[in-house]
Amino acid sequence: MIRRMTAIEIYLRWRRTNSIGCMFARLISIQPGKYRQVVEIVTVNNDPTETARNIAERIDALVSDKTVAAVALIFPEIKTLEEMSRVMLALGKQPKWTIALTVLENEVVGPMVAIRLAREIPFGKATCQSEALVLGKFSAFPPTRKSPIAALEIFVGEPLVNDPKTGEPTQKANLAHIDARSVLGDGPFEGVWSKSVEGRKASLGNRDDNRAKAKVTLVMTPALARRLGCSP
Repeated sequence: MIRRMTAIEIYLRWRRTNSIGCMFARLISIQPGKYRQVVEIVTVNNDPTETARNIAERIDALVSDKTVAAVALIFPEIKTLEEMSRVMLALGKQPKWTIALTVLENEVVGPMVAIRLAREIPFGKATCQSEALVLGKFSAFPPTRKSPIAALEIFVGEPLVNDPKTGEPTQKANLAHIDARSVLGDGPFEGVWSKSVEGRKASLGNRDDNRAKAKVTLVMTPALARRLGCSP
């Protein structure tokens, strides 16, 4: 008898495919625990606010757990972008979360409405915002976000002192703050970083698709934004 793959296994398998340009994401998906990433399934009910509250409470606990650097929450029951958007809009109203909506001009698909969702996390003696990513099999999403199962990923650990992309002092965090350098070593880390830059371009068809930027949690069509009452 052939065993069916779990939702987590399906999601992590997709994260190892060519759809993902980030080689770090591919590596981490092989052994999430090695990079201190927790991967869990979230049960969804009919009330987006209640689901958002459950997510917020779980993230609270993971932020407090110093052994955890990042989390991927999997939502097998969410099938549409509207369902996911309702939950994320409700999550933005939870304590320590912020949400911003903007019109995103995009050369690939035209104007979209972008949501930036971030959670306040400890950073030294202060705090900074950690930007969340939503993934799912939604037509409005870029190729790098079209996972077969809906998910929310966010960094919840101690951010690196300097931004891994710019080298400047960290002002905000995202999944790039997972300290892969300490796991891989300097030489291999630089090699993976270089391959990630090229891989990301290839996965997006060598186009500047701003729907895939770290500061964009999710995008939706203007029509869906109007239906949800969240047009900027």
